[in-house]
Amino acid sequence: MLGHVALVDGDENIACKELLLAGAVSGSPVLGSFDPDMSLAHELLQLGQRATVIEYFALCEIFWKHGASRLAKWTDDVVRARKREFDPNLLR
Repeated sequence: MLGHVALVDGDENIACKELLLAGAVSGSPVLGSFDPDMSLAHELLQLGQRATVIEYFALCEIFWKHGASRLAKWTDDVVRARKREFDPNLLR
């Protein structure tokens, strides 16, 4: 949520930091069973923050094991500048 607030305030750098903080968690069985919300990543991609979003995907791989194939596809899409389909991971 703080990353979305930062974007509303026009602070893209803070939004990027908040996205990475959201991904830098140690994980848990509960966390690993839920899909991460990609709405902030989606917004940051629209602003050209590809490197930050790729780093976030790498962080998500640590705790979101069943999403590994989606994360790999999304990473490839971002690297190749293709349109990403985050549904149903857009919770906002």
